[in-house]
Amino acid sequence: MVEVEILDAQIKGFTLPLYPLEWEAFLEVTEAMNPSEMLSFQLLEVDGAPFYQGKFEKQSSLESFEDDLKKKLKLLVKKKGITKEEEQQILEMTGFIDKKPSLPTKHKQKDEATSTRIPRPSKKEKVSQSQRSNIFFRTYSISTLVKLFLILLIVAGAYFLKEEFLSGEEQPTTSISSSVEITKITLDNYMEVAEKETDRQEEVVNFLVEQEAFEQLEAFQEAYPTEIGKFEVAFNQKDWQTVIEADISTLNNARKMMMAIAFIQLGQLEEAKLISESLEDTRLFMQLAVGYLRQKNVEEAKKIQDKLNNDQLAEMIDTTEIYVQMIAHYSKEKDTKNQELWERKLEQIGKEYLPQ
Repeated sequence: MVEVEILDAQIKGFTLPLYPLEWEAFLEVTEAMNPSEMLSFQLLEVDGAPFYQGKFEKQSSLESFEDDLKKKLKLLVKKKGITKEEEQQILEMTGFIDKKPSLPTKHKQKDEATSTRIPRPSKKEKVSQSQRSNIFFRTYSISTLVKLFLILLIVAGAYFLKEEFLSGEEQPTTSISSSVEITKITLDNYMEVAEKETDRQEEVVNFLVEQEAFEQLEAFQEAYPTEIGKFEVAFNQKDWQTVIEADISTLNNARKMMMAIAFIQLGQLEEAKLISESLEDTRLFMQLAVGYLRQKNVEEAKKIQDKLNNDQLAEMIDTTEIYVQMIAHYSKEKDTKNQELWERKLEQIGKEYLPQ
């Protein structure tokens, strides 16, 4: 289990906690951050030592802490700041990747080093006092050197054993710092960043979306096509069919909402309903209700109103009921002109909630 100590934060309305946060609570803090807000932190084993220290500066509302951490660890590996095994271990501890099955452990080491025998001079029948002194001096000196040698050998052996078996340990014992310089993306350098750091192309897409630089995004998508770029360009161009063809498993919650809106625009409300139920987002429920009202399905809109108890939605439901009655009346009277007039009014219901 992992907990997080926030060392510093530049987040509006946020107060530094006195104690480390649980992992899930920390992720919620990062999700709520606005672009350009930042925090520095260290990851710790619960009731244990820190194993990673870094900084998270949110570049766009679409960027996640997970993406940022993976990017920085990858760069640390590239610059030989950490090993691939250490990267794997940190991601496993944070739950961002599944743990690899543990490999069979190597044979246990033999008992601590066997005692070293110090060669002694062969005894003679009689040894003079001066010879005894010389023998003692030589034996003492050799014994001291051997002991020092053994101590150095044990220390060196412990170091190399640590390096050899690091990937098989449950948790790292040293703290890793993400003190690598990452080029900040701007409207002046985003093409250069994408060319030099190909693994940041989706990050560039997120940046351009955040800046609402959709013309640049279209040009960027032509130069460096990505699935996320294709999705964003299609949504901006109101190409709803292309939007719903995206792989939903690759989308974050904001983009899942965008896909639901595309389904609503295409009149495929059951698909939109499934997404909205998984996200439980008030805005999306409102948009779905508007979709139902435009299809004259007032009953489904009322079910959503039961959840939301929203004054604006209640007013739209009342208005839609009037529109539906007028359409039915003029249809019965075979007054096509007025019937079409009220149908156009119905098409505009809730227009402030859906892209036009």
